[in-house]
Amino acid sequence: MGYGLYVSTDVPPSLWGGYATHLYLHPDAEMEKAPANISSDVLTLFNPLTYAAEGLRHAMLPPIAGHPVETLPLGWVLLVLCGSLAVVLGAAIRLFRRRVVS
Repeated sequence: MGYGLYVSTDVPPSLWGGYATHLYLHPDAEMEKAPANISSDVLTLFNPLTYAAEGLRHAMLPPIAGHPVETLPLGWVLLVLCGSLAVVLGAAIRLFRRRVVS
């Protein structure tokens, strides 16, 4: 059984397969109920945005007390962020010109 293939997530317990029956919450974990006025499509963006933010934080912070993980120099992080912004902005301008201007 897969998510949304045979049984909808509307049918309790709403989780099927994999680790659906296993969930470990750290004693310091904080849980909040999602507001009802936010659609599930928007809520699905939470995990990728969280991982992106954590990756960026990890890339910019120095190693913590004895962890041998190297971090990226700030110059490279800023270069990649600016390059990504330029690519997205270029694509947006091109799409705007194609759909709105012409």
